[in-house]
Order: sequence, then structure tokens, then C-alpha cells
Amino acid sequence: GLGRDYFQQGLEALSDLWLDQARSRFSYARKYRPADERTAQRETQVKRLIASEKIAAAKAHEGEKRFGVARHEYSSALLQDPDNAEAKVGLERCKVELQVRELLGRVRMDIVRGRFEKAEETVAKAAGLTTLQADEVEGAAASIREARHEKAYKEALALERDWRYPEAVLRYEALLAKADYYKDVIARRDTLQEYIRLADELWRRAEAEGDAAGKLALYRQIQVFWPEYQDLAARIAALEAARASAGG
Repeated sequence: GLGRDYFQQGLEALSDLWLDQARSRFSYARKYRPADERTAQRETQVKRLIASEKIAAAKAHEGEKRFGVARHEYSSALLQDPDNAEAKVGLERCKVELQVRELLGRVRMDIVRGRFEKAEETVAKAAGLTTLQADEVEGAAASIREARHEKAYKEALALERDWRYPEAVLRYEALLAKADYYKDVIARRDTLQEYIRLADELWRRAEAEGDAAGKLALYRQIQVFWPEYQDLAARIAALEAARASAGG
């Protein structure tokens, strides 16, 4: 009688979609009626319904990129329905996406440490694995490019501040070849090119100037924007010393 009662309670719970309760009742009924085919069928039916619910929940979590939670739901579905192909595929997919997420974490660390080549290799590996995180992978690749550009920009800026204008121009042009309109690179390059042109022109004029005062005035114009141009400082010092001696 207990087997029959549990079976009927299971049917009632199933009709109300209380699946966990229905599963437990059919499980109890099967203990008392192990040879009853209908009890086994109902228990299997309920387990498959529970598995379907968990698969639906897993898919929703996947859509929100919550792959760890989705993996758990797929695993739970397989506990109810071990042969469920959809749950098996979903479980493996989530495992892969979690691996991709770990790889993207490594990329961020490599970017911080300036290991751009290694970061690019890791991004390429992640791109070959993912089916659900293509945007994240592309974002990581973009972060690497941005980090490379920023490093090149800072190196060029350091050369500029060290009065090494021709080298800075070359660095700025190399950066522009990879990233059009990056920050103020065009303006800085153009300004330095004008400084180089103007310094050369003033230098030639000073070389041709016969008057010491005129020569000194031209050198001082260069000094305003390029104090370390050639041996400018030494020439200015010599002219000023000669003028001071003549004045004395």
C-alpha cells in the first residue's frame, strides 16, 4: 500500500509541476515497487523535466556570461538525466569559456607588465577557443594595441623632452603609421619638424653672419626652442665671453 500511496502522491505533485517533490515520491514508490514499470517511467519522466529546467537556467546564465553558474546547472542536469546530449555539450562549452576567461585574465596581467607579445599569443589562443566571448577577446586585443601605442607615445615624448627632436619625430611618425590621429601626435610631430627646419635656417644665417652681435642674436633665437642644438651652448658662451672681454 505504501508504494501505491507514494505513486499517487507523485502523480499529484507532477500535475502541479512540483518536480522535486514528485521525484522524491516516485523514488519512494520504486523502493516498495521495484518491479513496477510505470513507477520507473514516471520517475524518469520527472528527472528529465528537472534536467530540462536546469538546462534552461544554464542557458540563461550563459547569456549573462555567468559560465561558472551555468556549468553547475548543466552538471546538475546530468545528475538527473545522464544521457542528455544538450547538457553534455553545454557543460563542455562552459568549461571552455571559463578557460577563455582565465586566459583573458592573463592577458590583463601581461599588459600591465608590458609583455605585449605574450599577451597577443594568449589572445590568439582565446580567440580560437571561444564561441561566446568574441567581444571580450576583441576588447583584449584592442587593449594590447592601445598599450603598445601608449608606450610608443611616452617614449617619443621622452625623446622630445630630452631635446632629441629628430629621433622624436621618427618615433611619432612610426606611431602614426599604426594609429592615425593618436592623441596630439600629429601636432607634436609637426611642431618638432618646424623647430628642426627653423633651427637649420637660423644656424645657416648665423654661420654667414659676419657681425658677432648678429651671430649671437641668431644663436639665441635657436636657444629659445632648442637649447641643445648641435654645439649651440658652447658657441653662445664663447661669443658672450668675447663680448665681455672686449667690453672690459
